[in-house]
Amino acid sequence: MIIGITGSSGSGKTTFSNILAQKLKYKLINADEIVKKLYNKGEDYYKQIVNAFGTKILNENQEIDREILAKIIFNDEGERLKINNITFKYVVDEIKKQVEKNSIIDAPLLFESKLNNICDVTISVIADEKIKIKRIMKRDNIEEKNAKERLKAQAKDEFYKEKADFIIYNNNCNLEKQVEEIILKIGE
Repeated sequence: MIIGITGSSGSGKTTFSNILAQKLKYKLINADEIVKKLYNKGEDYYKQIVNAFGTKILNENQEIDREILAKIIFNDEGERLKINNITFKYVVDEIKKQVEKNSIIDAPLLFESKLNNICDVTISVIADEKIKIKRIMKRDNIEEKNAKERLKAQAKDEFYKEKADFIIYNNNCNLEKQVEEIILKIGE
């Protein structure tokens, strides 16, 4: 079975994905980790991103400064669409190469990239906005204003509720119990 897990930033999807993968003994494929590797100098993806956004996104070591790039894409929908179009091609191809019979795909843009089409089951992890903001601030070491901007640029919880087969509510509650419940529901 291939399980796709998604949700907005700060929802706790990666934590949920890790627990579920451990319980099921499934291979975990994390889209964000794949993107980080693609940012390496010399990679085709790196070259396309620099072509698209210019050298202003590079630090003194000629590496992509993810913080600068984030400010650009989270404040301009056109720029966000530009990076998504570039990113989807590379990440989707890499995920399809890595996916096996029993895999979990942790992808923030699961539906937008159409990766849900290779999944047997989709799960959206959602949380209250205040909780997501606190998690983003802590994880990325950014101010509340920046965390709110990131969330504003992403799909709302309703989007995830409408599209997914199952919903996990992750407001600092017992994820272990919810993992057990979802395993029973999906029949694994």
